[in-house]
Amino acid sequence: MRKLLPFIAALFTTYFAQAQESTNFGVVGGANFSNWTGANVGGTKSKAGYHVGAFLDYKFSAFASFRPEIQLSNKGFKAEGEGDAILRAQVNYIDIPVLFRVNAIGLFFEGGPSIGYKISSRLKVTEGDSKISTPLNGLKRVDIGYAAGLGYELPAGIGIGLRYNGGLSKLPRKSEAKVYNSNIQLSLSYILIRK
Repeated sequence: MRKLLPFIAALFTTYFAQAQESTNFGVVGGANFSNWTGANVGGTKSKAGYHVGAFLDYKFSAFASFRPEIQLSNKGFKAEGEGDAILRAQVNYIDIPVLFRVNAIGLFFEGGPSIGYKISSRLKVTEGDSKISTPLNGLKRVDIGYAAGLGYELPAGIGIGLRYNGGLSKLPRKSEAKVYNSNIQLSLSYILIRK
């Protein structure tokens, strides 16, 4: 047993040293295509938005990594109102997805939980040359959900990814209406620092 303990200690020291050497820091950004879904939603369409943020990538091995991110993410929906009026819900979140990644020769698959904190929400109405913007009240501050996606990352650190973010929390604060966030992300990423 005494001979085994130094071996185990050396093994863990080597493992954590390698994990530290394979910790990467980078930036990510791209387009959002978001909507509200659920049993109590009708007539809404996907709205284009954006996301921008940063990530850490802790590699356990050449094939697996753990990747927390933080993003500013613009979500919401688009809908047609009376006449030629167009309604757009602009809801901005600080999103923190925590993903597990499987890597295979540049190709990666990822999935995990996500939590979003709402920082602003407005309803914008466009009708001809007229534009009106009002606060969009009644939404919960916290949105709990999940993320899953795939993509490809070059050895130089440039990556492209396609990800789906689904909401599990009902959006209305004081209603039982089943309304959830639904968001598709198309992203470009770049590793700035390799350790």
